Amino acid sequence: MINLLFYSFLFLLIVPFVGYLIILIQPFKKEGIKLNTHLGINGISIIIPCYNEEIYIENKINEILNLCLIINPICFEIIIISDGPTDSTNEILKKYSTNRNIKVFEFNQRGGKANALNFGVSKSQFDILIFSDVRQTIKKGSFNVLLSHFSDPIVGAVSAKIEHAGSSQIRNFINYLKLLENKTGSTIGVYGALYAIRKNNYIPIPVSTILDDLLISLNVLSQGKLVKFETEAIVYDIEIEKFYSKKRTLRLISGLFQLAFVNTGVIFKLSFKNIFFLFFQKYFKLILPLTVIAIPLFAYISDGFYSLKFQTVCIIWIFSALMILFGRKKMTIKFILRMIYFYILSFNPYKKRDTVLWDK
Repeated sequence: MINLLFYSFLFLLIVPFVGYLIILIQPFKKEGIKLNTHLGINGISIIIPCYNEEIYIENKINEILNLCLIINPICFEIIIISDGPTDSTNEILKKYSTNRNIKVFEFNQRGGKANALNFGVSKSQFDILIFSDVRQTIKKGSFNVLLSHFSDPIVGAVSAKIEHAGSSQIRNFINYLKLLENKTGSTIGVYGALYAIRKNNYIPIPVSTILDDLLISLNVLSQGKLVKFETEAIVYDIEIEKFYSKKRTLRLISGLFQLAFVNTGVIFKLSFKNIFFLFFQKYFKLILPLTVIAIPLFAYISDGFYSLKFQTVCIIWIFSALMILFGRKKMTIKFILRMIYFYILSFNPYKKRDTVLWDK
């Protein structure tokens, strides 16, 4: 029985890696072709949901206006949904009431980001939607390269790339994996900070949705469309240590559980490749700490401290830990241990209460 558990956890550790690599090296079958940026686009609707953004909202509006000027002659509208803020966000938004390209909608009570996104889409008039968060800054010209993908009708959504202040080897590695996925035809998800989507591929999401960007991209994939990753469209964000705060990490994990148990129907509509990408990118990290502990534990229980099995596992684990700690900058032991601690906390049902309607 102990040996069976040992090999079961070994299977859970090795097979996802091997399967992921096999899929990534498969021949490229569906390619999103970037042609004329303006081809077939009658206009774009930029949708910005916000809550308590008095610090960033004015800079964000001016930034979006400047990005839109570059894509003329395409028509554009900026739709801002203010979701019951308790600061001076609404007062700041009043400055833009006379701008014909800006539509501001103010909610008296918080309904959550998913509700704001659905509302914004319902008020949009153009075929291409661009979603943007408020805190981050966007590289000049990012809208142009996002829109260039929609000259291919098989493309349903396009994600920008995130870069963190001070750089991050962890984020660089994640972005590299998304780029490899992109070369197989489609990546699995978009970055919520900035992405574009065809309006007719947007399916309204439940207002209780936690991971809105992931569910929206899975809905696109379930319709047989591609989700592309554009490395030249960049959003700049805070340091990765601040980005993955305790609240955010618990929220992400709660969102993955919600997706698995509430949105199962969407997952079953995906291709095998996309289901595998979803598992490896999102769920594999949830079982990784468990396998790291379970494999040497069961090796020790079954064969003892001096067994070749136990000592081999320990040597591999120690070598891997040294590679992670000293082979990559920014991958500090403090950060890794903190993330493992957050994962453990996520299995406490009382910690689910940390889930919030807005993640800032």
